Amino acid sequence: MSPSANLHAADKPLIPDHVFRTYDIRGPVKDTLTPALYHAIGRTFGHHLAPDSSVCVGWDTRESSFALAQALMKGLQEAGCTVHALGLATTPLVYWAEHHLSC
Repeated sequence: MSPSANLHAADKPLIPDHVFRTYDIRGPVKDTLTPALYHAIGRTFGHHLAPDSSVCVGWDTRESSFALAQALMKGLQEAGCTVHALGLATTPLVYWAEHHLSC
């Protein structure tokens, strides 16, 4: 099943499959990568996790990162997840938080 299999509205996909890569999500910001997309990803991902799961979310210094992270976290929370907002974070910091905060 494709990552976006559950992200359809009236047979129109909310997210193109090509944005999902092995370790990340890629595409042009404001065109493909939008807060609405990240909100949908957060809700869908959150619903696939165990009930009451914790998720760590960090972001980088790109201008769009904070707004996209906010939308992702909102979707995760709507799905029932506890979200740990790490703020600006390197990948090793997110791994550390995952271990120490049980995300």
